[in-house]
Amino acid sequence: GGTTYTVYRGYLGTYDVSSQDHVVTVSCADVLARFASLTLSTDLWFSVTTGQAIGHILDLLGWTGGRDLDPGVTMIRWWWEEGTDGLTALQKVVDSEGPPAIVYLDEPTGNFCFRDRSHRLVRARSVNSQATWADSGTDAVPVFTAPFTYDLGWQGIINSANISCDDREMAGALSVVWQDSTLGIVSLPALGSLSVIAQGADPFTAAITPSVATGDFVQQSGTTTASLSRTSGQAVTITYTDTGSGSVISALQLQAFSVPVAHTTQVAVSDATSIGQYGIRSLDAVSRNPVWAGLNDAQAIAAMILEQRAKRLPVVQVTFAGGGNTLLLTQQLARNLSDRVTITEYETGLTSVDFFIEQVAHTISAGGAWLVTTFGCEKAPSTFLTGQNAGFEGGTGTWTSGGNATLSGTSAQAHSGTSSLSVASQASGNMSAAHCTDPQILTAGVPCSPRELMQCNAWLRAAVSSRSVQSGAAFYNAAGTFLSIAYGSTVADSAGGWTQAVAQLTAPSGAAWCNARVQVLSTGGAAEVHYVDDVILGPATALPFLFDDATYGQFDTGGGFGT
Repeated sequence: GGTTYTVYRGYLGTYDVSSQDHVVTVSCADVLARFASLTLSTDLWFSVTTGQAIGHILDLLGWTGGRDLDPGVTMIRWWWEEGTDGLTALQKVVDSEGPPAIVYLDEPTGNFCFRDRSHRLVRARSVNSQATWADSGTDAVPVFTAPFTYDLGWQGIINSANISCDDREMAGALSVVWQDSTLGIVSLPALGSLSVIAQGADPFTAAITPSVATGDFVQQSGTTTASLSRTSGQAVTITYTDTGSGSVISALQLQAFSVPVAHTTQVAVSDATSIGQYGIRSLDAVSRNPVWAGLNDAQAIAAMILEQRAKRLPVVQVTFAGGGNTLLLTQQLARNLSDRVTITEYETGLTSVDFFIEQVAHTISAGGAWLVTTFGCEKAPSTFLTGQNAGFEGGTGTWTSGGNATLSGTSAQAHSGTSSLSVASQASGNMSAAHCTDPQILTAGVPCSPRELMQCNAWLRAAVSSRSVQSGAAFYNAAGTFLSIAYGSTVADSAGGWTQAVAQLTAPSGAAWCNARVQVLSTGGAAEVHYVDDVILGPATALPFLFDDATYGQFDTGGGFGT
């Protein structure tokens, strides 16, 4: 009557049988390892999101399983791959989305997952802590075992980023993108054919089918036709076919609209304070460049990386060992990548500190009766709203009316926990709330930097009347002087459930502080109530490694079965 969890999915590679020991040792490769063995040759796509690019890669790799793909934030102007293995192609797209984007196979569902750089700001499992772990406690708290390792995070520091952005433009006229330099004169037998891979130095699009009329080969004798495997990419296959009793052709070439690099821009950012403390730690030395990102996305990614990586971020490894303990097994089997968990470990001074799960490793032994799970976790950023200002448990924090609103705490509705913020209109029209007043901004505001991408999300629910609602932020300079306010797109709340309003806003020039805002548009009169809960305000990144391995496993069932 228990619950079955899938902890590994992969492909059988080899197996060895030891008749003396009665042991069979099996070698398996997971999905990502299989992708690394496959080579891609793609069309050239214009203006695709990172999520769409991931989908194209999966199509070309022949992935027939389920998919759970975020749309992606980065827009890739021109995307293609030629001669790249599948794993590298996925990695390049993930890097171009920026931290904390990840791809992985979700073992329980079998879905291939892509999470974009905003996923830890909008997904409930990353926004709200999914569990509290401790090194000691009551039967109600999952207690981890030795070894517990704590890394101060020196190796992850990045305080300098120099990203090269190639801007490609399609040529205004057809040109020769490939010419034969090896075949010379080609003789085709009667009704015979020859396929040639035509690869250009740059990607191209709208290739024309070669013919004598277009001047793309010379017909020395007989009659020959040509066909293309596709019309865009960096390489296509041209098939030349004799239509009679044999033919001879020469001077083979292909014409298309080339898409060369028009100009290259360098995005350079650095953190002088961090460099003074730790020396220069460049993006290249720690990770990979976002090769598909355009100028705007590269600037946003560089700013996000330094915002979190200029300071060290502690990394811990937490071990759970469970057999028949349901409390422990639930944590071992139900947790997933990017889950937010709260950890207490007194030897290192960690007291209720939030971490994100980065890696999961399982070791099964005793014929499946014993499971040891090791979680690799990195500290969650601390530049977000916390406590009552985020979740309204036990009070309303420093929240105040932003106009035409009366605020109070309530237990009538809650998105998480037991409480939320009640916002009641004083009259008809727009009403808004802010997480602190202007005079409080220097003590209660969230720090930001000019041109930094900030994320403000809030969950809203109508008491009765559905309205258009928004989340946003107001920005202030270092002296606390108001600069501007901006909101994200409107969504409609309802009395039947919670709706999340999401905003990604670029801090204006001179910005040093900001506060969260929520707004309800066009209330019908006085005392119209809407509820607000689980508000997030902070840099539009939640850190961590730029690429995370999928959940992986090591298995020993007591009979020697392992990877």
